[in-house]
Amino acid sequence: MRLGLPAFIAAFFLAACVPFPNRRFFSPEVSGTVARNGMPVAGAEVVLSTRLSKAVATARTDAAGQFKLGPLSELQFTKSFFGDPIYGFTLKIKAAGEEERPGLAFQAMGYAPDTAHVACDLGLPLGQGKSARFCSIVSH
Repeated sequence: MRLGLPAFIAAFFLAACVPFPNRRFFSPEVSGTVARNGMPVAGAEVVLSTRLSKAVATARTDAAGQFKLGPLSELQFTKSFFGDPIYGFTLKIKAAGEEERPGLAFQAMGYAPDTAHVACDLGLPLGQGKSARFCSIVSH
């Protein structure tokens, strides 16, 4: 009995519907420094979040202004075989006694890199107005 192409296509789509656990990454592990006019900011709260999931990670900077947090991921039981996934993250920073400031917002197509290193300076905003941010990605 010869089923041919229609049977192959049906098997492919049925296999795509079978749930199997996999981890989807929405952000890389993010590390970096928080400074103000070049001087380290100790004890600042850094929040990593994504609009693609409810996942959130927080960390405090050490005496040298350094932090590490993430990656943001979630266990899923389906996987799309069509098209590249989207990943993206937002960093926010709150130094003691100050308002929360936007670190950066990043979104791209494809798979999240393993790591990202950022440099943040609360005394030197990048951009103006609502688009102002205080961090830049140094390396992936």
